[in-house]
Amino acid sequence: MQILALDLAAQCGYAIAHNLPEAQVVTCALPGSDVQIETRTWVEVLESGILLLGSPMPHGEGAWLRQVHDYLCDFLKAHRGIDVVVYEFSPWLRGSGKTSTRGMLTTVGLRAMVLMSASECCMSTLEVSPNEWQDKLIGRGKREAQKQKAKHQAAVRLGKVVESPDEADALLIADYILAYLREGERAGGRV
Repeated sequence: MQILALDLAAQCGYAIAHNLPEAQVVTCALPGSDVQIETRTWVEVLESGILLLGSPMPHGEGAWLRQVHDYLCDFLKAHRGIDVVVYEFSPWLRGSGKTSTRGMLTTVGLRAMVLMSASECCMSTLEVSPNEWQDKLIGRGKREAQKQKAKHQAAVRLGKVVESPDEADALLIADYILAYLREGERAGGRV
């Protein structure tokens, strides 16, 4: 099983990679993001297997987005075995005002490039967002004890030791992605 996880808000992709060893992770670091990866040029494969798409280059954001689209298409065509492209689209992009207009437009543009690239390469996509994962997996408004139990069960299923709250969230996300893929296989083939 191969998963391409794209973290458009530079928050969870790195953690997902540690919990899904089979995942190939692409992290898009936007201006002002807090991603803890050494700054590199706009596209460079790192030793960890993570691809960092940095901030837009001085020659213009439109040209940068076209480069991202072209690169993703080439990447997807070279990795035809990928089952699903998982990408993050944070709810703050839907109007909570926690980012600049430019940052929001850049992320929306990146999302469009991801969808276009996946569509052109006939690959399925799964959109996830941090604040909605727990609602989907556990149910909105559930007690804290139930949330912790669900995270513990995810860790057991994945054979992981939880070392921090962020790690527990990432394990829950990984478990959800695997369940999604298994459901697709039961429904008759690839997702």
